Amino acid sequence: VHVELTIDKTTNQIANEYCPKDNVVTQVFIQRNPPYNPGNHGGVVPSDYQYTAPTKVCEVHNQQTAIEDALEDEDEEDDDNDKKDDDDKGKKDDDDNIDDNKDKNPPALPPDDEDDDEED
Repeated sequence: VHVELTIDKTTNQIANEYCPKDNVVTQVFIQRNPPYNPGNHGGVVPSDYQYTAPTKVCEVHNQQTAIEDALEDEDEEDDDNDKKDDDDKGKKDDDDNIDDNKDKNPPALPPDDEDDDEED
């Protein structure tokens, strides 16, 4: 029987409510009843065994890891905002330096025309 399951692609287990959304995908699997275990059949593995539906629910992601992930995301957002603020400040500093340099550098003088000094 074919079944569609939502799995955590990092663990290849059935996703739970704490699995990060970026890790969750929907896939179609074969669900055997009763479940097939190659060890019970002399190590014989059917050609479609790789498509067997997982039976375990993700044990890596739980309420605690969800909180930790949320805190990490918050820190990353803060870091991104800090970087943006630094970039904006750097741009303003560059603009200020350009304005400062305008006052320090006199305008270029036109080249001397030697022909004007001679009288014909």
